[in-house]
Amino acid sequence: MRPIGRWGLFIGCLIAAMLLISFSLPITTSAQDNLLTNGNLEEPYSGRGRADLNIPNGWNIWVASSPQTEVWMNLTPAGFPHRTAPELRNGVSLNLSKGFGTFTIAIYQQVSVPEGSNVTGSAFAWIHTCGDPGEEPTEGCDSSAGANGRMRVGIDPNGGTDPNDSDIIWSSFVQPLDDWGQASVGATATGGTVTLFIYSTQDAPRAFNNLYLDEASLTIGGTGGGTAQATPVPTAIPFVPFVSPQDEEDDGSILHTVRPGDTIDSIAFAYGVTRTQILELNGISDGRIIQIGQELQIRGAQEPEEEVVEETSVEEPADEGDTEEVVAFDEPPAEQPTGATLEEIPADAAPASVGQTWLESLQCTLLLRCGV
Repeated sequence: MRPIGRWGLFIGCLIAAMLLISFSLPITTSAQDNLLTNGNLEEPYSGRGRADLNIPNGWNIWVASSPQTEVWMNLTPAGFPHRTAPELRNGVSLNLSKGFGTFTIAIYQQVSVPEGSNVTGSAFAWIHTCGDPGEEPTEGCDSSAGANGRMRVGIDPNGGTDPNDSDIIWSSFVQPLDDWGQASVGATATGGTVTLFIYSTQDAPRAFNNLYLDEASLTIGGTGGGTAQATPVPTAIPFVPFVSPQDEEDDGSILHTVRPGDTIDSIAFAYGVTRTQILELNGISDGRIIQIGQELQIRGAQEPEEEVVEETSVEEPADEGDTEEVVAFDEPPAEQPTGATLEEIPADAAPASVGQTWLESLQCTLLLRCGV
């Protein structure tokens, strides 16, 4: 039997060391790291207050009902599991939608964590918003940024359930149009519970307005602290102010002077026209680029309406003696207007004398009294 050489001894020691290191490391998987219940937003789903609003078990939902200064603002979306690619990453995704309207929602989940621990939250979103409300909706249209559909994630380090709480640490907004995008944020727990929020909203309605969510996670670790991991959270949610329509010109045309905060979509909505009409009238290829003070044509000059002159015929007066005198009386209305009353003729009114003419008799009937 040949003795084991140095090479064999070295290889044996190396294998033993690698095995020792591997056994000393904790065995973990991404599913085990994720502290969320049903983080992948899989079925079963359950209704939340109405038959067409269903979300995954393990999650709660908050739906904004104000502001609602327009009929299409902050409506309640429909919610169902989505089962076809590409709008899913794993199993099924949560689809929230509201055609011809906007919605503002947050799904959230409270999780127990060690007090003072750093946590990291994230989620994936796919946004599909297209089709101007004033135009015939087209299935399969490409998304545009005009509706400003967006999504972000936040962590309440105190474990609260109000998405408007000022203590929530928010990520920056992401706007993944017709594609998957991830938002991520870190925070430090102040107690034994934190809450992960997934928040989404839009500024303008679209014929197709869909949000898909998938693969949410909350894990121990990360940078912690009180700031978002990407860019700082905005101090206020972006909001497009409403446009006041401007008066038409003398020739019937309408010009709109762009003011701070105006967008092509908000201008189109104010005048009851479509986004496409404004872009074509003004030769604009990218509706996102307009400047304050720029004049946009909303409607061209209008042809003046022709005056319709009514012809009045004048009859020659008849010679005396040619015709008999005719007295015309309007027929009484068939039905008395609501609220009006008629004066009654007294029952004891004296009858007309035999010597009165037919004309006098009619005049008496109209005047309601005779002999005066």
